Amino acid sequence: IGIIALRMLSYGYSDPFQFNEGTEFNVLEWLDVFNSHTGALDLLTSSWAALLAGGWPVFRELLHISRKLKDRLADNGNMYPQLTERQNECDVLDSKEDVTYRDVVKQALQPGKAKLILGTHLVAMARGIRCPFGKATALLSMALDMVHTHNMYQGSLKDPQNFVYTLISTAQDVISKWAKTKTNWSPFFDLLTTEWPIWELLSELACTDSEEACSTRSELQCYDMLQRAEVPCP
Repeated sequence: IGIIALRMLSYGYSDPFQFNEGTEFNVLEWLDVFNSHTGALDLLTSSWAALLAGGWPVFRELLHISRKLKDRLADNGNMYPQLTERQNECDVLDSKEDVTYRDVVKQALQPGKAKLILGTHLVAMARGIRCPFGKATALLSMALDMVHTHNMYQGSLKDPQNFVYTLISTAQDVISKWAKTKTNWSPFFDLLTTEWPIWELLSELACTDSEEACSTRSELQCYDMLQRAEVPCP
């Protein structure tokens, strides 16, 4: 996992098309080159709950790659016609209500913004979100709310009754089920270029910083036995 995380640096902090020849390559050709250099697509078929607990910032790297990829496609006009002319096959399913919900979630993820209440995501799920990425966003948002607001964390990966673990696993299952309706890897390109904040949420849930709560534990806390109270950590 560490090697894959390091290899993804070459995509997240530089030109994501640097290893492709010419400008006429299609989505599948880009994905083949991307996976051959990083192994990231193979990694995404592994348990997300286990990856979140592992400590390697793989989802943060995928967030960087997603942003870089979308920025390059937007800045270069029609330089890569077979990529820019292709619609995101999941995002195109979004209704006006879905887009509104998506924007609200993205805004709430910004530093200093008020967190959304759990009911916001439940209402969106009950209404029905057309794009599976949106459904996964709602599930991951609920998992993040459980961690930050209710101090609930995923435990053993062998405990299917753990609520946080169930939310994360179900989010992955929703996307995997949709990906299997295609005969190739194209859904992974949609996943990397979607407007739904999948990677932001997974980055927030990942256990990469002891000063922040994550899917499996709280933030670092210090307790003074003499004062019998929590104190700032040195």
